[in-house]
Amino acid sequence: MDKPRILIVDDDAALSRLVGLSLEKTRLYQVRVENRSRQALACAREFQPHLVLLDVDMPGMDGGAVAAQLRADTSLRDLHIIFFTSLISQKEAGQNLISRGGDLFLPKPIDTAALVHSIEIVLSQTPTVA
Repeated sequence: MDKPRILIVDDDAALSRLVGLSLEKTRLYQVRVENRSRQALACAREFQPHLVLLDVDMPGMDGGAVAAQLRADTSLRDLHIIFFTSLISQKEAGQNLISRGGDLFLPKPIDTAALVHSIEIVLSQTPTVA
């Protein structure tokens, strides 16, 4: 059985690489990292991830705009999106991020075990289709 594909989209190259390596070390996922928000859609089309771990605050396009592009692409309709950020709390985010196409919101930083647990929960659910 193929491992679920996880695309990490975050402008913080060091953090996204660390998260990517942490997920790869679990041997549960295939992981790809994209640090340019404007390239996220093209990367997702090529990689066909099951889940995108998407930073909220990025230059060029914010996470909500990237999520909207991903949701509008019919080839990515079964994609799960987890938003993550260090800028706002889950309470502050409220339903805003979920209403923008995300399945879940996670604060940064997050330890690998908690992230894997959240990914597994989201992957077990029926995908959100906008």
